[in-house]
Amino acid sequence: MDKDKESSVEVTELDEKLDVKKINAGMHLSHWLTLVIVSAVALVAIPILCISNWSSNNAVSWLIKSNEDNVNELAFINIAMSADIVKAELEHISQLDDNLNFETLYFMQQNIIDSGDMDVLYHLFLAQFKRYPTASYYQYGDEPTGNYMGLVHFHDGTIGVEYRIDNNSTLCSVCPLPIRYGEKEYRIVNSDGSIGNLWNNKKYDSRLRPWYQAVKNITANSEWDGVTAIPLSIEPFSNNVDIGDGFGVPVFNSDKSFRGVLSWKRSFVYFNSIILPNLIKRTPTSITYVMTESGLNIASTINAENVRNADKIGNEKISLLEVLEMKDPFFAATYNMLLNASTNNLKSLPYHFQNYVQDYLFSSVHTDHNGFIIVSGSKQVDFLGNIMTLREILFQAIQSQNVIVIIVAFVIMSVVILASVILSSKFITKPLKAMTEKMQSASNFDFRFYSKSKVQKRSSVKEIHVIEATFEFMVKKFAAGLRNNRKARFNTSSGTSSNPNNSINNSITKKDTTSKTSVLVDGIMNELAHIVKNYWIDNIAAIKEIGVTYDNLRFSSAESIVTNADKLYGEIIKISQKVKVPIILIGHSMGGAEAAYLFLKYPHLLLDGTIDKVVSLNGAIGGSKLADNLSPLGHAMSLILGSGLHSLKEGVAKKNFDEGFAMFQKTVADEGYKNGLTPSSRFEFLSKKLFYIRSALPQGSEVSAGLKVVLTFCSIELDEFPNDRLLTAKAQMIQSNPPLGQDLGIIDADHMALLINGIASSGDISHRKAFTNAILQAVVAFN
Repeated sequence: MDKDKESSVEVTELDEKLDVKKINAGMHLSHWLTLVIVSAVALVAIPILCISNWSSNNAVSWLIKSNEDNVNELAFINIAMSADIVKAELEHISQLDDNLNFETLYFMQQNIIDSGDMDVLYHLFLAQFKRYPTASYYQYGDEPTGNYMGLVHFHDGTIGVEYRIDNNSTLCSVCPLPIRYGEKEYRIVNSDGSIGNLWNNKKYDSRLRPWYQAVKNITANSEWDGVTAIPLSIEPFSNNVDIGDGFGVPVFNSDKSFRGVLSWKRSFVYFNSIILPNLIKRTPTSITYVMTESGLNIASTINAENVRNADKIGNEKISLLEVLEMKDPFFAATYNMLLNASTNNLKSLPYHFQNYVQDYLFSSVHTDHNGFIIVSGSKQVDFLGNIMTLREILFQAIQSQNVIVIIVAFVIMSVVILASVILSSKFITKPLKAMTEKMQSASNFDFRFYSKSKVQKRSSVKEIHVIEATFEFMVKKFAAGLRNNRKARFNTSSGTSSNPNNSINNSITKKDTTSKTSVLVDGIMNELAHIVKNYWIDNIAAIKEIGVTYDNLRFSSAESIVTNADKLYGEIIKISQKVKVPIILIGHSMGGAEAAYLFLKYPHLLLDGTIDKVVSLNGAIGGSKLADNLSPLGHAMSLILGSGLHSLKEGVAKKNFDEGFAMFQKTVADEGYKNGLTPSSRFEFLSKKLFYIRSALPQGSEVSAGLKVVLTFCSIELDEFPNDRLLTAKAQMIQSNPPLGQDLGIIDADHMALLINGIASSGDISHRKAFTNAILQAVVAFN
């Protein structure tokens, strides 16, 4: 379509006045629309969340309050297991150490809790370490004496003792000598149970109760340097952490009052693989609460370390429930419920909760002749299976009661959000997208979308409607002014112009620019040039002045010419589908070689009119010996440029273009491209579509600052003339028989002068603009 026809619009509308009040009135509509959508979501979501939260909170409160009258009938804090499993576990442990027997282990209440005999506890933990060689840490504290001992098991099998005592006597025959209260000693425990050499003394700090893992191997004869690693993330019992085996039993006083819980459990957690790569292994952790009724933590492992009780012996004692609430309110609520529950009132629990708890609560409780609590359950728990924690039980019980509410809330919120997206897309996104496309067309001087033969659709959203009307009014004004200005310019330029640039502009614009677009392809190291913004700047300015549209393509300098030529093919197809006019393809340096290789591999693009002309400007077609002779800095750069720099070597370039020319000849000879032309006439036709613009400098001429930087990557200078300091003039053409393409001559300039601006270039703006005008005139006019 003729550009004058495209630009013709109804002039009668140009005297319309913009209604500023109408514009201002519509400016708030999108804000109101957003407010309505957010309010709708809030009105639906907030009540549902409140109901869900109320249900959860009341479920926990009900579980606690409904059982507050049943005290001390059952105490349970860890995994609910039958006495048979506990006995089997203890029997197995007793078989691992001759010093341990089942009776001693089974009546731990008398041997450990009452007497404070740390030898038994030490052997118990030692037996556990033998059975589970990956176990890492246990600790024990005794309420009557205030003694404290922890065992550390390192990866090489060494066991270390962490010991604290508050008096001058020792209750442990294998423990180290007493030290001052508030301090700890770390010693190696030999395989025979004796204490080895001293590791380190550290000031006791309740905020840093230890979880020690050796970073390097520890031997009995080497001193520990104190290097430790703190686990970055410990999440036992979560869905993504394996649960191991364990056992747990409640411990009562002789009067049946609750004394504490002795339990052992193993789970696994992974260290961070990036920060601590040397510690990537399955590392056991354990969560165990062994506490007195007053809240003193007498034995615990990781995650029970921060309770504020063991450091205030005799000064402050808080209840076990308070301790648990400090650590985990859900766990505390569950413990309180189980502590106060009995088998008789289990049926009074919510139905869904019964289903989860029934298999974990003990169906009967009784004491043996020594006062030790024996428990038996309706279902045994497999040590090697997946064991639910009480927190998970509580969560599932609460969630099961609210599953319908949650599903309904999710569905409603999803529908509201989906409806909001659809409405927003229909009334806001689509109109804005359409208007953006019109703006892009207008920026390319294409005003067909406002032709008087078309009816313009307007958005029903008032604000967008006003913007559309304003933009249409502006475009019509601009189109009319442009048309009048163009007519006046043509009239004043009908004779011989005194300005050659004006003559070029007029002749090209009037005849061909409305039906052509240009594509500029960058050369190697274009990434740097675009960072400093000095590539094609003046050339693009000249193209805009003429009125030709353009696209600027750049491909990775690390890719080869052949690879980038294929990528260029894909981009050309996209641009052609967008602009629907023939393309003038101009490539510089490596980009010129890519354009030339595209010409050889895909000649149908020129036969079918997708590409009108191909221009290789300083094209690196024949490569350069500089690419084979790099300086140390150049070799470093080759690690970045990779295949791109490799394809610029003379031997590689010759091989690629010889193969490309053979492929071109075969394609041209193919009858599928007959189009009424013989192979020879097709060759001639295509040869008129390819142009070479070469450059060279006389020997001794000064080169640009930018080119000097590039030459620092090379260890030699070109000794074949003429050359532009990077490429010989011969290398800037396809060397074929018969010759292919049109040589427009050699310009007196270095490799960068015609495209690069600023201090990096030896040329100036006027030269680059005149050069661009001359290219377009010569290429467009050539037939």
